Formats: sequence, structure tokens, C-alpha cells
Amino acid sequence: MISLGKRSATGVFASTPSQPPELSRAFKAFLLERQIAGATITTIETYRTQLKPFGAWCSRSGLDLPALSTDILRSYLASRQQLSPSALHEAARRLKTFFRWSAKESICEDLGAQVRLPKQPRKIIPSLTVPQVHALLAVGKGDAFVGRRNEALLRLLIDSGLRISEALGIKLNDLDLEGGRALIQGKGQKQRFVPFGPRTAKALLQYMHSRERLFPTLDVLFVGSNGQGLKCRHAQQHLKRLAHRAGIENIRVSPHTLRHTFATWYLRSGGDVFSLQRILGHTSLAMTRRYVDLVDADVTATHAKFSPGNLV
Repeated sequence: MISLGKRSATGVFASTPSQPPELSRAFKAFLLERQIAGATITTIETYRTQLKPFGAWCSRSGLDLPALSTDILRSYLASRQQLSPSALHEAARRLKTFFRWSAKESICEDLGAQVRLPKQPRKIIPSLTVPQVHALLAVGKGDAFVGRRNEALLRLLIDSGLRISEALGIKLNDLDLEGGRALIQGKGQKQRFVPFGPRTAKALLQYMHSRERLFPTLDVLFVGSNGQGLKCRHAQQHLKRLAHRAGIENIRVSPHTLRHTFATWYLRSGGDVFSLQRILGHTSLAMTRRYVDLVDADVTATHAKFSPGNLV
């Protein structure tokens, strides 16, 4: 069992006055255990962000760990109905994980065991068309450093389905241009090799030549003009600007859209769901099958439009 210890802490594990003492110490121990288990800083921050409102709500209600119950947890989630379905689902999922851990540590019962996760509406994310991707590449590429970086990053995302955090985490030694693959540090510190094609390899090689002249000592692959590793929010903002310049409307162009587009194109081209699961880094085949359902829906819509039965 992890000792809850005293309430003094700094950084992401810090207690706040708005959290009840016992619950605050449990939060601290839980986040520390997540760090020991190898969770990324982003994952730990996500847990902290979801636990903090619950602690504040308990404080306002005069509640602490000994008095908490499953019904109280349900009351808290009911009080957050103003959240979007996906945000409420995320809050419930993280709290269920916390209370499951708390039960294993004999801190309290698993208060979330009987709490159902809120349903999430399954949104159909539109994928980009081939002309739209061509337009993005046309406005983004160029012979200068930024242009070559843009083309390399765009081609890698659309050719591999990487999460933006995974792409920006690639080190030079992670690349195998001749073999057409990259070693990726995925979620939960899980590594996997992700393939890419020769056009992407060529774009990466051209970018690396430009990058080496400007920033020869850095080991991270994708670099900003300031000489530091490119950040996710900067890449997202830059992609949004490129979409505007390319005249792409009525679709949100983001790194996740490119990941979705890759998966959709891969299946339409005859790729199988099992290899797609490995490439995307999904831990569950059920996650990957969502793309199969979307492609099936796409086929149904196309049939409705061009059905030969409508001609006779």
C-alpha cells in the first residue's frame, strides 16, 4: 500500500486549500503512483484536472473521504450535467479509476464500481479529400526550412495516422528512412514501429538537410524557428492557418482530422483492421472498429446516391 503521508507537496501533486484533507492526501498518493507507473506528464495533468473539481465540490458540501458514498459520487456527476457528453464521460471515467485504485490501497471502498459511464454520442468526423490534402501540401511546402518542415510533418501525419504528440516526440535516432518506419513512444510509454511511404521518407530527408544546417545539435526531429522542439498547440495553430490559406471550409482541420483521414483512407484502400490497430496504437480492437463502422456508413451513403436500383 502507498502511504498517504503528509499533505506537503509541490508541483502537480500539490494539495490545495479547496480540497478536504483526507481526499487531498489520497489525490496526492494516486498521482504519485501514476508517475511511478510511468504515466506521462500529460496523463497526470489530465487526472489532476478531473480530480480537482470533485475535491472542490466535496469541500463546499462539507464532505471528506470517510463520508463519501456511491450516491454522493452520482450527485457530483449529476451536478456537472452542463458539461458536454464527452467531457462528462471523461470526468466519470477518471474518477472511477481513482476510486478503483483507492479500493486496492484500502483507502476506501470502490465508490465508482456501480456508477455507469455516461453515454457518448458517436460523432462522425469527416475525413479530408485527396484534393484538400493536395491543397494543404501546396500552401505549406517550400524550399526554406519552415516549408520543408511543414511538408514533412503533413506527409508523416497523413501517411502514418500518428497522434500529434507522438509525431513531435520523434527523435532523429527513431527514424529509419531506408526501412520506411519510425519508432514511436505511444500512450502509456508503449513503443511501436509505424511505417511510412517513400514520398514521406523523401520529404523527411529534405527537411532534415535544412534542419541540420540550422540546428545541428538538437536530437528532436521537428523544430520550431526558435530552435526548440515544436509544441502541439503551435502545430495545431499552424495547421489551422494552412487550412485557411488552402481554402478548406466546413471541416475542422486538425492533427486528429489527419489521423482520422489516414484511418479512413487506409480501410478504403483495402487495409485490414488488425494492422490498422497496430499502426494507430490502439489497445483495443473495438477502438479501431469505429473506423470500420464509419467506412461502412460511407459506403451506404454512396450506394444511396448511385444505386443502380434507382435507375430501373
